[in-house]
Amino acid sequence: MKNNTIQEEALRDLQSIREMMQKTRHAINAAGTGQIMVLWGVVWLLGFGGSQFLEPSAAGTLWMVLDIAGAVGSMWFGARLGRKVQSYPGYRIGLWWLALLVYAGLIGWLVGIESQVEFDLFITLFVGLGYVLSGILLSRIVTWVGLGLTAVAILGYFLLPDWFSLWMAILGGGTLIGTGLWIIRHWR
Repeated sequence: MKNNTIQEEALRDLQSIREMMQKTRHAINAAGTGQIMVLWGVVWLLGFGGSQFLEPSAAGTLWMVLDIAGAVGSMWFGARLGRKVQSYPGYRIGLWWLALLVYAGLIGWLVGIESQVEFDLFITLFVGLGYVLSGILLSRIVTWVGLGLTAVAILGYFLLPDWFSLWMAILGGGTLIGTGLWIIRHWR
């Protein structure tokens, strides 16, 4: 009799955990995470594509425009969709990413990055780190995205340095777009 009670309690606890995981996934989706990942995937697709085929000054201008559009779009999605989630800390997430990228810029400046490819790799690794750390707090899939972006970046840097930007446009941007679409579709 006592074993049955323990098993029933364990099953109820597991069910509660599953329900909480489902609610968390729904909240992440409702807050616009999937849409934001698709947006940044498009930014990467266009930005890295531009880095591969445009003159450096034109590519830099393109990245600046795309980054501003990505930030504004992220804020818009967060504000619009985040209202659906009672405790959505969108501004904190935005500040978290801003702080991470400011520190990446400072560290990059201090260590003296020599080339555009090194700079692109450096920023990509910090973005990968951001996804890994976000995933630790939010969801395993976000961690896997960060690890995937990191692996893709390192492989591209060493295997195809002359085509690194195109590699990152397709595989990095594609990873973000694909994951965002997957979240939108499966985490309702």
